[in-house]
Parts: sequence; structure tokens; C-alpha cells
Amino acid sequence: MEGLLREKRQIYFDLHIVSIELESGDRGLLAYFQDTTEKMQMRQELVQAANEAQLLLSALSAAKAYTDCVVDSMADALIVTSASGRVEIVNQAAIALLGRPESELTGQNLDALLPRQNLLARVAALQHSPTGARMANLETQYERPDGEELCIAFSCAHLNPADFPQSRFLPYIGSLVFVGRDITQLKQMMRDLEAARQKAEAADRAKSEFLAVMSHEIRTPMNAIVGMTGLLVESELEEEQREWAEIVRNSGNALLSLIEDILDLSKISAGKLELLAIDFSLRDCVEGVVASFRYAAAKGRGLVLDIDLAPGLPALVHGDGKRLRQVLTNVLGNAVKFTTEGSVHIAVQWTALPEPNQVELRFAVTDTGIGIPPNRIEKLFQPFTQADAAISAKYGGTGLGLAICDRLCQLMGGRIWAASQGAVGGNPPMDFGMPAATVGSTFWFTVQVGMVALENRPVAAAVPGTVPTQFSSEALRILVAEDNPVNQRVMAHILRKLGCNSDFVTTGQEVLTCLTDQTYDVVLMDVQMPDMDGLTATRQIRQTWGDRPKVIAVTAEAMVGDRERCLQAGMDGYLSKPFRLEELVAALLLAQQ
Repeated sequence: MEGLLREKRQIYFDLHIVSIELESGDRGLLAYFQDTTEKMQMRQELVQAANEAQLLLSALSAAKAYTDCVVDSMADALIVTSASGRVEIVNQAAIALLGRPESELTGQNLDALLPRQNLLARVAALQHSPTGARMANLETQYERPDGEELCIAFSCAHLNPADFPQSRFLPYIGSLVFVGRDITQLKQMMRDLEAARQKAEAADRAKSEFLAVMSHEIRTPMNAIVGMTGLLVESELEEEQREWAEIVRNSGNALLSLIEDILDLSKISAGKLELLAIDFSLRDCVEGVVASFRYAAAKGRGLVLDIDLAPGLPALVHGDGKRLRQVLTNVLGNAVKFTTEGSVHIAVQWTALPEPNQVELRFAVTDTGIGIPPNRIEKLFQPFTQADAAISAKYGGTGLGLAICDRLCQLMGGRIWAASQGAVGGNPPMDFGMPAATVGSTFWFTVQVGMVALENRPVAAAVPGTVPTQFSSEALRILVAEDNPVNQRVMAHILRKLGCNSDFVTTGQEVLTCLTDQTYDVVLMDVQMPDMDGLTATRQIRQTWGDRPKVIAVTAEAMVGDRERCLQAGMDGYLSKPFRLEELVAALLLAQQ
């Protein structure tokens, strides 16, 4: 029963009533009270605890159902094993991946399910490695009951009891958790990709080898053509005969230029063209290119070539002067070729860049020539493409020059573009303003270089434009290793003209024999020769005779890395066929020092 005490405190009590017989014979009732407040409070607490336990069980059941749902919705297979490898839990993805019902998976040892893979031992080895990793990643092969072969990538984690203070209440503490994924298709894709890569590399090697062979085979007779016609032009000829010889020499040089363009384009496309980083005079570079075209511009046309160099233009810059000269030569050469009257104007501006000692050079070549049709200007910088077939037929050319210039400018951190007849092509900057349509065309290109010296600072003396063709000192004794009879005759005439004494051999072994019998100052060494090649012969020379005689490569091998291979073998210089007389003289002068 429930009641209130005087102090209004609620209590619980039991009322007991007993029927008794009095001494008088009358019947009576005996009633007494027993305080059960504490007992009732304990009962209420037990009921509340039971209700809370039921709620907790319901929550745990819901959480487990939710977790099971999440686990079964995983795309990856989940396998939980005991520490000994007994499978305890699998999800639906694991059942689908392994191709077995849950009843055939749970209770089985993982190594029995994946025979010959030693999965547990491999996991243990990784976990007991010096790094002590708790996560192991490995791949395994599995054959499904239907015979399908799979490659499965597993990541395995160890549930360490030390990480779970209440681990005595958890059934799978100390177990291993495997998460697996079928990577069979990925492996096949990787194999296909590797096969494609090897095929592409083989094709690239074949292309490079083809270009190397073709370059060598073309350069070898070209050396004779250019060399012999050069000697012929300088001999006593009638005017008409001299003109014919000049045509042959110019045609040979044009063919050589085409070969160089094809090789350059191939190197750039393969990402194998490396820029030089040397100091050079910017003014000498620009004026030298312009000077080389003054005769062609004036002959029969009277074209005016003028240069406008911006004030404060850096005198000495750091970059690839050879490639800058190549771009300027090509652009200026086109302007001269396609302009029959008027003028060609070259302007050079410069802008300081945010990087220390870095500047951007902007070149503009403007002509009064035939111009470029608006519908053709976008094709200017595509390989083997010219603005018009009729132009190609009239003026010649392969359409490679501007494509190479475009790529060279990009390699040097710049761009090239052109404007003519109100249209623009190439890659102009965002702030480029279209000029008013005029006759002719204008080509712009930019490059980035390092600034070494300003105009008001002393600059190193420029290299003379011509090299002496005779030696003032005692004549050199030269041994020439050349297996081509025609090239032997060319070299013999050149060396005789230079006043040098020369002997000729055809193999590397003959070089070693001659050096044993006689003393020579210089060996002009071909690389590809029968019996023993020039590289092997050079190594033998260095081992036997040290740094004398000097060895200069004279070879038709002019691909990327050929020069470096010659120098690494111990050679002192490198000339690629066909070479100019000045180049040979410069190499011999260096060897004479």
C-alpha cells in the first residue's frame, strides 16, 4: 500500500490482517503494518533496468542489422577470420566473388578455400616484418567452382585486443579482416597497356633507327656532293660552269637542310630535343642572321632589310642561341623569299619577367610580300603544310620550317603567330591587338632567356665570322679513318688545300696499326667502319697512347646522343657530315693547341 507520513514523505507498506479469537470468545482482527518502501524502490529500479536493457538490446539489434546491411551492400568482399584463419563472417560480395554459399564458407579455414596461396603465412610475414605493419596488401589467385580463374587483391587488418578495452565481450577480437576485390580485368588491362607500351616503344625505336640509318646513308653521299662541288666552285671554271656548280652545291645544301628539318621535327615530336644553355650576344645573333640574307635580298630585287633594336636591349643573354638563330633564319628567310619588292623590317623588343634576370624577347618580321590568304593562315604552323599549293610549286619548300619554329618557340618558353590581310594564325597572346590590314604579312615570335649583361656593360668579344683556312704553324700530320672512297678523295683535297700531311685507312684496326708504326697529331675518325668501329678504336687509343693523338669524329651519324657517345668514348671533337670547311679548320685549330 502507498501512503504519506506526517512529514509528507511517501512510503510503501504491507498491511497484514489476522483473524483472532479473544479470551472472551469473541472474534477479532489483528492488523499490523510492515514498511516496504525500500523493497518497492528496488523493484522499480529493476523494472527500469530491465526496460533499459530491452531498449539497449533493441538498439544493438538495430545497429547490427544496419551494420549487416552496410557490410552486405559493400562492393568489395569482406571476410573475417579467427586468428587461426577460421572463416567467421562473409558478406554478400564475398559470397558472389568466391562463388560459394555462406554455409560452405563459414567455418572453413581460409587457406583451404584459397589453396596453394599461403595467404595466412604471407599476412603473418608482413605483420612480423621490421615495420610491424598491421595492414597487409597482397594479391592471390583463386579458381571459382565454375572454373573461372580470378586475381583478387586483398587488404588485411589485424584486430588487436589491446585496442579494445572491453574485448572480453567481443567475439572476434584478435581476428583478421580481409577486404578483397576482383582485379582480373585490371590485370588484363595492365598487361594490354604494357604490351601497347612495348609496341609503341618498339615502333619509336624502329622509327629512330630508320631515321638514323637514312640520315647516315644520305649524309655519306651528301658529304661527297657538297665537298666536291665546293672544291669545284673554287677551281678555275668558266662563268657558266661555275653557275652550274653553284646550282649543284645549293641543291645539295637544300637537301641537307630538308634532312635537318625532318630530324629536328622527329626529335621534337619524341621529346628528345634538348636546348643548350650558354651565353651569347643577342645583337650578333640578330645581325648575323640579317647579314646572311642581304645578298639574296638585294640580288635582282633591291629589297631593303632594316633592323630596329629596342633601347636597353640585353647585350649578352643566356639560352640556346643556335635554336633562336634557327627560328629567326626561317622566319626572315620566308619573308625574303615571298617579297619581290619593297622591304623587310625586323624589330626586337624586350620585357623583364618576374623571375630574377629573366627577360622575354619579342621579334617582329614585317614584309611587303604576297601576304597570306585569310583561309590559309591557320595552316601555317602545321607540318608539311603550306599556305597554297601554287605557292609551293612556285617557291618550293616542304612546309616543315614554321612547324619546327612553333615547337622551338614553345620549348624556349614562347610562342609564334602571324597576321596578314586582317587574319591571324598561330598562338597569339591574349592581349594581342589585330593590326590594320596591309600588304604583306607580319610574323611575331617570343622566347624567354636569361639576362647576363646590359648594353652599357662590357661584353665578351664576338667570335669572328670567318675562320682562317691555312695554318701558320708547322703542318699537322693527320690520319683519316674513312671507309668510303669518294669521301676519302674529298678529305684528301681539303687537307691538301690546308697544307696538312695525311694518310688514309678504312678500319679501326688499321688506325691502331698505323699509330703503332708512326706518330700523328690528329685522327679524323669515322664511326661506322668494318672490322672495328671508330668508338672502339678511340677507346683503344686512349688506353694505349693517352690523350695524344687528338681524335675528332667525322661521321654521318647526327642523331640525338651521337655527339655525346663520341665524346664519352674519348674523342676530342665532333663533326657531322657534310661539314663546312670552316668547321673542320676550327676543329683542327683546337686540336693543335
